[in-house]
Amino acid sequence: MIEQPETLYPNAGSAINEYSVTIETFDTLSACWRETATVLPWRSLFTLPPWLSAWWHIFGADWKNLICAVRNQHVLIGIAPLMLRNGEAQFIGSPDVCDFMDCIITPGA
Repeated sequence: MIEQPETLYPNAGSAINEYSVTIETFDTLSACWRETATVLPWRSLFTLPPWLSAWWHIFGADWKNLICAVRNQHVLIGIAPLMLRNGEAQFIGSPDVCDFMDCIITPGA
C-alpha cells in the first residue's frame, strides 16, 4: 500500500502562486516519476527513483530519507531527494557511487 505524502507547507506563497511541500516515500516518488516523465527533466540516471531506491536500500541505513516534492497549485514542479543524519542534509547518493546528485525541477519553475 502506498502511503499518502505528508504536507508540510500547504498554500505557502502568494495569492497568485499556491505552493505546497510534501514529504514523499520511494513508492510515491516512483508514482511521480511515472506521471511526470515528460514534464520534469529526469535527465540523469542518478536522479531516477529506481536508482535512488536501490542506493537507499544498500547504503542508506545510517540516514533518514527526506524526499520533498514541491507543487504549485497542485502541479508537481520539483523534487528534492534528500537524506538526513546528525543534523546534516545532503542529496541521496554518494560521490563514490553517483556521478550526479541534484534536485529535479520543471524548466522555468
